[in-house]
Amino acid sequence: MGTIIRQAIEKRKSHLISKLLSNGIYKKNDLHLFELTLTELEEEFKRTLKMQCNEIKQSYMSRLNLISNEDRFGFGEGVI
Repeated sequence: MGTIIRQAIEKRKSHLISKLLSNGIYKKNDLHLFELTLTELEEEFKRTLKMQCNEIKQSYMSRLNLISNEDRFGFGEGVI
């Protein structure tokens, strides 16, 4: 049973490391990702997702503001 759990943990760590690497994260506090525990990797991954969600939200809000300003000043009718 211990071997199965250990393999599952290593598989999850590998998956999270791949996801973090694809997001440009290579280290945390001067530690390479492979040196982190599963819990630390999961926390870093959640932090990364939260940052991405905030960036998307800010981009969306900026676009809504732009559209609102276009409508307010009459630019939304195809006038250039």
